[in-house]
Amino acid sequence: DHADAYWITPDGRIETNFWTHTEGWHQPFSIAPPGSAAPGAIATLSRAVDHADAYWTTPDGRIETNFWTHAEGWHQPFTIAPPGSVAKRS
Repeated sequence: DHADAYWITPDGRIETNFWTHTEGWHQPFSIAPPGSAAPGAIATLSRAVDHADAYWTTPDGRIETNFWTHAEGWHQPFTIAPPGSVAKRS
């Protein structure tokens, strides 16, 4: 009864939107500020029905994440691998 979509905007923000069976699609919103992500470098997962994670690569090759819980909503993005951890696209 729930679906999530995530994407990187042209200015490097991470955006999301969600759909519920009873309400349909909601309005998109940011979970990371401009300049946060490199183009096309995003992955997501849901470990439980009340938890979601998003992961992305920054322009300087860091890996960052943010998470959502039903009780608290979205948190602040944080780094899980330092600059240069991800190879640059050629």
